[in-house]
Formats: sequence, C-alpha cells, structure tokens
Amino acid sequence: MTPKEMIADVRAECNTPSTQGRVTDTEIMLYLNRAKDLICTKIIEADVKHFESNANITFVANQEEYDIPRIFWQGKVSLVERYDSAGTFVKTVEPMARFQDKEHYSAVANSVSSEQAGDSYYIRGRKIGFKPKPASALTNAVKVYGIQLPHDMFWGTLGTGAADPTVSTFILDGGAVLAGRVSDETGYYTNAVVRVLSGTSGRGLERTITAYNAFTKTATIDTNWTIDDVKTQTYCIMGAWPEPYHHLAVSYAVYKVSAKPPSDEKLARLKRQEWMEGWKQLEDTISPRQVQENEHVHVPWDDDF
Repeated sequence: MTPKEMIADVRAECNTPSTQGRVTDTEIMLYLNRAKDLICTKIIEADVKHFESNANITFVANQEEYDIPRIFWQGKVSLVERYDSAGTFVKTVEPMARFQDKEHYSAVANSVSSEQAGDSYYIRGRKIGFKPKPASALTNAVKVYGIQLPHDMFWGTLGTGAADPTVSTFILDGGAVLAGRVSDETGYYTNAVVRVLSGTSGRGLERTITAYNAFTKTATIDTNWTIDDVKTQTYCIMGAWPEPYHHLAVSYAVYKVSAKPPSDEKLARLKRQEWMEGWKQLEDTISPRQVQENEHVHVPWDDDF
C-alpha cells in the first residue's frame, strides 16, 4: 500500500473526509509512521539483519576516525569488511571489546599502508575508528554493514519550476506537501524508494534515492527519469517494510484518530483491540530468516486479524 492508500483507508474507517478538518493527512501520516516504527522494531527483535544495508568508507591518509554512515545512526553496525584498491575482499575487520582498548593497540605500527590498515575497529558516538590507521588514501577501503530502519513515509507533489525536478534530482517540498514531514537531516532518505503516483507516462515509476541534501531538501535518484513524465505529478516516499502489515498500521492510526475529540469511543475501543490482537499475532508469527525460505517474515492471513 502507498501512503496515499493508507490515509484513504484510515479516513474511510473513521468516516472522516478531509473536508471536515477534524484531522489532517499529515497527522494521520504521523500515526502511520509511528506504527511503522513499532512494527519494524518488533521485526528486528526476531531478525536483527532484516533491514541490513551497507555503505562504503574511503581511507584518508593518517586519519584514524571517520563518520559512521548516516543510514546507520538509528541502528547498529553489524559487520565491517576491508577491500583492496581493486575492490577485492581482503578480510573481516574485528571489533575491539571496548573503545578504551584503542590506546593499547601496540602490537603493530601506529600507521601502515592503506592495504594493511584496519585490523580492528572501535565505535565512539557517531565515529568509527580503525587501528592501525592508514598511511595513505584508498577509495572505498571499508564496507560497513548495519541496520537501516525504514524511512518515514511521505506524500507530496513534484515541483513545477524550471530547475525542479531535473532528470536526476527533485526537491521534496518543491511542490505541495500533501502528508508527512520533510527530514532536516542530510542523508536521511538514502536508499529510500520514491514512487510516482499519477500521470499518463510516469505513474508507477520508481527510483531509489542515492543522496539527500537537507539544506536544499534535494534528493538525487539512481536512474534518470523524463522530466515531462514526472513534473507536477504526485509521488510518495515508500517505507521498506513488509506490506502485509500495512493494514495493522492502519488499525493503529484509526484508533488514534477516533480517540481525538470529538471522540468516537466505540470505534476507538474496537480499533485499539484490533491493534492489540494484531500486535500479538505479529509477535507469534515473526521469526528469523531462513536460508531456504523466500519470506523474511511469516505473515498470517488477513482474516486472522
């Protein structure tokens, strides 16, 4: 389901057309994103690598510490690998037991060639450090794997200006913001999927965001699109979480909306119970991924809710 469809379902169940002004689409999106966070956290408890992604770090001469890729700020670093100048895997970098151990790493020289650097790593806040540090630069020397929580969903309209959208970029709030909030954190939308929702030629088009500048609110996409196909069209940022659980998020949002004054107490109680039963079903059905299986999560039939 797209965010637009989920919002429509919430309004239909609450019998709350947008014209009534009781609740805005952005408020509904807030509830949907909150439910998405709760569901994804529960999935991670069963399968810690379900939302695993990776990013590269380039060695700088005589530099020990580097910024942890933004996409892992809310998750965990699960694996660190070293690669040579040809892009060939060299070794798995071992974590230090404690950050303080970095000062006692004296078994090897303090600074070695970039090909030999990085036997061990430590994490300090939003920094990752390597011992021994590299004496020379090396592009994409390290591949960091970590848990990237699904992005908050967003619904808007692509811009109409001469420079927005371009064949490879678009400004998130360049057109109308229909529901959701635009992030103020650079890199937040990296790896998010943008889907065009309207238009004759653009409808259904999907692209992956490879970079995001929070100052200009500009996202860069992985593959060019045709400007005339997407300009002025509605689009959404998709949350990469199991679609069979989207209706559970809808139940949560209906419960929250129906509890707002003037409240519908009967509907609120019904949807709260539905959310709790769905949550219990989620706890009972999720399990770690199995190599021989295609599904990451065992999803119950819809009528089980």
